[in-house]
Amino acid sequence: MSDQKQHLPPQHQDTQPGIESEMHPRPKSGEDSYQGGGKLQGKVALISGGDSGIGRAVAIAFAKEGADVAIVYLREHSDANETKDQVEATGKRCLNLVNAVAPGPIWTPLIPASFSEQKVEHFGEQTPIGRPGQPEEVAPSYVFLASDDSSYISGQVLHPNGGEVVNA
Repeated sequence: MSDQKQHLPPQHQDTQPGIESEMHPRPKSGEDSYQGGGKLQGKVALISGGDSGIGRAVAIAFAKEGADVAIVYLREHSDANETKDQVEATGKRCLNLVNAVAPGPIWTPLIPASFSEQKVEHFGEQTPIGRPGQPEEVAPSYVFLASDDSSYISGQVLHPNGGEVVNA
């Protein structure tokens, strides 16, 4: 991914969580760019929200790493930021045994469905990198935590967020 600022065209969708095919530009999920290395060979993954956004990128990465992947999709109208906060809080409460991923501003279908056209146009510009992240840039965090590479990692929250400062 380029570190150059990205200007998103103003756009809005009326229903959450949003439809990826209506986004311009479309999010990058790693179909063509992710190179698997067999890190998840013999594992099975059940991925919620695997039809679009980060879930789709994670499903693609897991499959390219050799995992058998099942996708669960439920059209919900819940707030992704609220879910992200809950995942992070739950991870911290689990006696340092659970790892989690808490992405920063990522270009997913929820963004044009949740924000005004003006806010979409400037989404992600506040990060030090100056642009929103792509789902394919978050997926490797999940691969890392699901693989043996993280065997000595416990109770951690990974923050792929373009350098955005995370409040403790």
